[in-house]
Parts: sequence; structure tokens; C-alpha cells
Amino acid sequence: MTWSLDPGGGGKRELEFPKHNYGILRQIIYCSKFNTYFALRKDCSLKVYNKDFVETFTVLNLDLKLVKSIIFNPETDELITGGVGGVKFWKYRMNHKSNNKVIAMSNYELFLRADYPHMGGNWVTKVELDVVTQQVFCCSVQALFCYNTQGQLLLEIPNPHKCSPTACIYSSYIKSILTCSTDCEIKAWSANGIITHRFTGHTRAITNLLIHPETPSIFISCSKDGSIRFWSLDIYSQLLR
Repeated sequence: MTWSLDPGGGGKRELEFPKHNYGILRQIIYCSKFNTYFALRKDCSLKVYNKDFVETFTVLNLDLKLVKSIIFNPETDELITGGVGGVKFWKYRMNHKSNNKVIAMSNYELFLRADYPHMGGNWVTKVELDVVTQQVFCCSVQALFCYNTQGQLLLEIPNPHKCSPTACIYSSYIKSILTCSTDCEIKAWSANGIITHRFTGHTRAITNLLIHPETPSIFISCSKDGSIRFWSLDIYSQLLR
């Protein structure tokens, strides 16, 4: 479903896509350039949906059964998948085949551009991308890796947390990497892998991090303790909860 803000202070449903009932989506990414959705389903199949949420393409590859995370690179029009067996880069482009279908975007497909089976230490639980620097961050079971989009290793941080890292983001504001884990801590790392700060406050596993879309000096965390928290990269402290 999609929702828009109501001037009266609430929200109203604009569109509803009932086809999601046929399969639970673990992750979904909207690409405004193509007006397309990339989705990772619970059965680990990789699907592409058009603006009407009609399925237009499925990656038929048995190796995808253990995909754990996806991210889209708008600079190269590529979908990046990470999981058991490393990282793959898929180019999203027109297939140039004769197509009599009138379904929007049905003539676009994902083509495998590169396969890096050892990228991220073979078991990638989360992939993230910094679009500006074109750096790919891979959270693995016991390490954090940073690569360029050609598969070159730029940085490795072994055991960044007491438990496996659950997410990471790059802050261009402080030129640091932020990581989180089920150990309830958020850590900031320098470009050469030195820890510079610990953010504490969550009482249960932290599941994701996000740089504020309008204020780069603020990042947001969410946790299984039921809270969403705002943190300042100026004073290195919590702002809101």
C-alpha cells in the first residue's frame, strides 16, 4: 500500500496493491527512474514489479535461494544482491527482444554483470551502498567489508561488534562508517577502520540505520526495543526518541 499525508493531520490510502498477498516481501526498493519496484520475497526469489505492481520479471537462478539483501545503484542502473555465496551485480536494461505485451516495463530485465563469490566473506547478511563514493558495504557474520563496485577490497573490520552486525551506513558529513548490531550499540568508524565513538541507549537489538534525508548531521536508528531514535553527528548524542 502507499499512503499520503492528510492536511487534517492523519493519513489516507492512495493506492493498494493486493497482489502482495500471494507472497510475503522481505525487502522492497522503489526506483523512481524506471518507476519500478525490486522485491526480495520470503522464499528468496527476486522479483521486478512495474508501477501497477504487476510482476514483469523474475530472476530464475537457483543460487538466489539464499539472497539476504538487495540495494539499487542509480548511478549504474544496477541491482546489487548479497547473501550466501557473496555479491552479484545485475544490470537493469531493455532486453531488445520482440515484445507484444502492453504491460509497462515488461521489456526490461536484470542481466548478471558481475559475480563476486568471495565478496563479503561468502556470507553477506546486508549490503549497503554509498552512491556518491560508489562504495559497497557488506555486513557479514563476523566482519564488515567495504569494496568498490568493481570488487576491489578497500577496508575490512573484523568483529566490529560483540555480535554479528545488522546494518551499516556511510556518513559523508563526518566521513565515517556507522554500524549497529544485536549488542545494542552503534559504532562510528574512521575511513581506516578505527573506532571513534559508541552510541548507546537502545536496550534491544538494533535492526537498521538511516542518514536523515534532509539533515546529514542526523542519523536515525530503529530497534526491537520498539523505539526509533534520532542522533546528532555534531554532538554525538541522542536528540529524539
